[in-house]
Amino acid sequence: MRDDETKVDVSIRRFRELVNDQKVSFVVGSTFASIAAALNEETKKLPVVYFPVNVAPITSFPKSEMAETAFCMHGNDYSIGTRERPISSTS
Repeated sequence: MRDDETKVDVSIRRFRELVNDQKVSFVVGSTFASIAAALNEETKKLPVVYFPVNVAPITSFPKSEMAETAFCMHGNDYSIGTRERPISSTS
């Protein structure tokens, strides 16, 4: 786990440390769309699988811009903070 301080330059540095120094195979994280976009660009250059955890609008990651090894959840502003209703049994 690394703190990116919600700064793009720090997140890129921490990402590179994880991949190059710690030799991780994948990275899960980044809450903010701007950081996820920057790390997507880094993923294009580095041998790592990347799973951002934010729900960014699909316009943030056009297919032509996605790294081959980035697996992003797409959504919209209506998907933030919503969840499905729990299913319960009354029997």
